Amino acid sequence: KRLSIKLGSTFVTLDHVVLRDACNCPRCIDSSTRQKLFQTQDIPIDIRPQNVVASPEDDSITITWSTDFMGTAHVSHYSNHLLRRLTSLRTSVRARNDDLNYVLWDKALMEKDVQFIPYKDYMENDETLLFTLQQLVAYGLVFLKEVPKDEESVAKIAERVGYIQRSFYGRTWDVRSMSNSKNLAYTSVNLGLHMDCLYYASPPTLQFLHCLENTVTGGSSYFADSFRATELIRINSPNAFNSLTTFPVNFHYKNDSRYYHYTRPTVVLQENTYLTRKRIDHVNYSPPFQAPFDVPNDADERGAASKWRQFYHALILFGDIIGREENQFGLILKEGECVIFHNRRVLHARREFDAKSGERWLKGAYVDGDTYRSKLRVLLEKFRKKPDMLGTDLEY
Repeated sequence: KRLSIKLGSTFVTLDHVVLRDACNCPRCIDSSTRQKLFQTQDIPIDIRPQNVVASPEDDSITITWSTDFMGTAHVSHYSNHLLRRLTSLRTSVRARNDDLNYVLWDKALMEKDVQFIPYKDYMENDETLLFTLQQLVAYGLVFLKEVPKDEESVAKIAERVGYIQRSFYGRTWDVRSMSNSKNLAYTSVNLGLHMDCLYYASPPTLQFLHCLENTVTGGSSYFADSFRATELIRINSPNAFNSLTTFPVNFHYKNDSRYYHYTRPTVVLQENTYLTRKRIDHVNYSPPFQAPFDVPNDADERGAASKWRQFYHALILFGDIIGREENQFGLILKEGECVIFHNRRVLHARREFDAKSGERWLKGAYVDGDTYRSKLRVLLEKFRKKPDMLGTDLEY
């Protein structure tokens, strides 16, 4: 049921069904759509190679299968690259560029490393676009400058990555102070560190905010790295970190004839990984949209009350770290600048401003994570960049 082959100087074994399932010949994969033409369960459980030919020039193999479900002896060719992907989760994950490294930053590091990329270069040069996306992988935060004062500019910037993720705020939306607002962002009061749309099942991954006008007194924007905060907790308070990864938090938007609700833990770790110490996949933190907790009255029910207290203390630790000035990167967005940030990692906030002192007008848009990762993978393959060209490996 398993075939032993030599890859380089190492012998590996591969399951017969896994091998047959991975065949990418024109009979198995449609040449136009690149979609699979059979079901895995079509493969006979007793399928086995009738003949195996190895090519020493490129370490590829060609297999002729017996008892194939397609009726005749089927021939499959496997490149060295494909064979390595089938024998190693690490190789498979890295081949999809799902193993890119990130940099944990504080105020001092971001002030040194922050990038302001010319709008024209971003819009016209694919290598600049790739560099921008890699900055988002590594830091979760990047800025564009010299953006035209046009209400459609933010949509053009977002669509350079891919499809805009619509929300009930619209395809794009205006961030400006208004009376009877349905969102704290549309006021002039202090808006603390948070993430957007965590009451959705699939919150947006990238957020774009283009400054069209800013003449008010106050209103500076600031950002914090939630990954750094949670990694510090993981190192110094493992029990608190475990609580952040397990205790459910409710988020909702219940206003203006809308009622959205979703429950998720504060920290979510990567699942499909070869690392024993799993990396952080994303963080969920948004006090303005936090709903009441589900904590049973019975203190003995599954130890729920005790778990709640553990989570509460973990939340205090998290809040203390992100609340320190040395962990926050801040600036006043200027007309013609656009901030792009990773909404599942970077917390954003705005300080109070005097709405009567001038005008503060931002235009926003979202892009979902699948669209972002797709564009990133395509450009990495196009320019043959190494997956670890940015960031620091956190396998420790």
